[in-house]
Amino acid sequence: MEEKQQKDITEELSYYRKLIDSTENQIKSLETLSAEVNTTISILSDPEIFKSNDQKMSIGSGIFIPVRIEEPERIIVPIGSDVFVEEDVEKARKHVEESLEQITSTIKNLYARRKELVNRYEALLMFLQRAATAEGKGKDA
Repeated sequence: MEEKQQKDITEELSYYRKLIDSTENQIKSLETLSAEVNTTISILSDPEIFKSNDQKMSIGSGIFIPVRIEEPERIIVPIGSDVFVEEDVEKARKHVEESLEQITSTIKNLYARRKELVNRYEALLMFLQRAATAEGKGKDA
C-alpha cells in the first residue's frame, strides 16, 4: 500500500476514534440527565413524599439539614434559554416526561450513530491490517 494512502487511512481512523469518543461522552451525559429526570418524575408523581417528616436538604460540603417540604400547588419549570414558567404540579410532571422522551430518543439515535462509526472504524482498521499483512508477504517473496 502506498505510504500516502496509509497515512490518509490512519488520519481517518483517528477522526473516527474522536467521533466515537465524542458520541460516547454525549451518551454518558444524556444517560446521567435521564436518571436525574426520572428522579424528578418519581418525586412529582409521589404525593407521599410531601407527607414525610424525614426530609433532608444538602447545603454543600456533604452537610444536610432537616427541612419540611409542603406539597406545592405550583412549581417553577425551566422552558429553555434561562426562561422559567410557573405551572401546576401535574402539568410540570407532563412537561418533564416529554423531556425524558426527547432525551431517550436522542440517546437511541446516538447509540445507532455510535454503531455506524464503530463499524466504519473497524472496517478501516481491518483494511489497514490486511494491507500491512499483504505488504509484509510481498517483501518476503
